[in-house]
Amino acid sequence: MMRNKRMASVMAGVLSLSLLAGCDHNSAENDTVRLDPNNPVSLTVWHYYNGAQQAAFDELVEEFNATTGKETGIYVEGYSQGSVADLEKAVSDSVAEKVGAQEMPDLFSTYADTAYAIQQQGKLADLSAYFTEDELSEYVDERRDPWISTDSALKKLKENYSLFNDWLLALAAYNCGSGAIMRALENSEEKNFSSLCRQELIPMHARQYVPNFLKIADLIENALFYEETKIYEASCIFDTTCNAADSSTNLSEKEPDPTFFYYDFDYVTVAANISLKSLAKELRLDYQILKNLNLSLVKEQTPPDRKYRLRLPAGMALSCKDALFAINNRQKNTENKKENLNSN
Repeated sequence: MMRNKRMASVMAGVLSLSLLAGCDHNSAENDTVRLDPNNPVSLTVWHYYNGAQQAAFDELVEEFNATTGKETGIYVEGYSQGSVADLEKAVSDSVAEKVGAQEMPDLFSTYADTAYAIQQQGKLADLSAYFTEDELSEYVDERRDPWISTDSALKKLKENYSLFNDWLLALAAYNCGSGAIMRALENSEEKNFSSLCRQELIPMHARQYVPNFLKIADLIENALFYEETKIYEASCIFDTTCNAADSSTNLSEKEPDPTFFYYDFDYVTVAANISLKSLAKELRLDYQILKNLNLSLVKEQTPPDRKYRLRLPAGMALSCKDALFAINNRQKNTENKKENLNSN
């Protein structure tokens, strides 16, 4: 918990000033890069994303490179450094210019205290000025949504399998990128995960990720065998075919935990700024349930300037529409009263 609190909002916008200034050595006053689609500028991004997060990030990078980046002359290359600790060490070694360290990337994510220390050395630029107020106060961050992230992860895994026709290689590529696996295969006579690991042709974090993934999958699949009843009971929340009575406790006799996610939903499109707390109260629904079903809402309210597809427990769509109608009417009445008071 303390570690999460220390984490600043991810500094995906931390830019190396030395690289930026190096784009034009002839003019100290010129701190901008002139973009040319025929001669694209390459930006390197270091991150600690793995699994679903990396899949979502890679998807965004690919989309950017194929559209806006291609049109303006910017090409982004993303590299996972493994864990947060691995990324911290790579960045620190790069800043300190240690022997064998990689060149400092253009962008990276880090803890606030690390960013501050690097900034004191004059090697960072604050990118806040390049974003609008609306962008800085974004209401929706779909990376926080486990359902959207899972869909992205499954899509990425299927793409990897189509590329390598091997699930272990697909999982490894999911962790360290398909490019890294393709380069490793080119340097190996045997085209399998075990061989790449023995020859240390892929990063350590990828060599560890695949067996750890399989261990967790086995633990979930065979939870009763391993006497992990809590894991088994939790899996029954999602899998209606399993028999919770097989465990040492009976789920039907327990109070439902509102923090568990549902596996079946209704959706309602909301086109106004609505507080989740107000909506939950109007619906007489546990607020934590509504919040957990809509984790992408950073401010726990729907955005005022765009439509949002609100996720609800199954069977609540009509009730939600009635609740939204009631809330909107109250808001209009409040606004009308304020206008009348101002006119008087």
